[in-house]
Amino acid sequence: MTGGLAFIVDDEAWLNGGAPSSPKTPLVNFINKETVSVVPLSPAFSAAKQFLADILKQHVTETGSARAKRCLQDLDAFMGKVTMLVPASEKANPLAQADVTTSVSTKASSTAV
Repeated sequence: MTGGLAFIVDDEAWLNGGAPSSPKTPLVNFINKETVSVVPLSPAFSAAKQFLADILKQHVTETGSARAKRCLQDLDAFMGKVTMLVPASEKANPLAQADVTTSVSTKASSTAV
């Protein structure tokens, strides 16, 4: 992979091997991590979240997809199933950056219990 970003929707957690009893080889074993970063998404990636919302809305408009509608209804939960592959040439891409203030406030609120 030498350009652009790839978004993988991983409903079955195959990227990291899925359930312990899964016969599948984890997809992450086939990724050259020297040239590509594997980035699990979260709402902290505000630019990626907006990008995904935009393409999902376009997909709903063009196809009427019920699944895309469900993903839009709970975009934060959907983002938990998305992993982004980022080649070295795209590390500065705004979509590949977590929003620092969101990341810090999310960590603070989860540790303040």
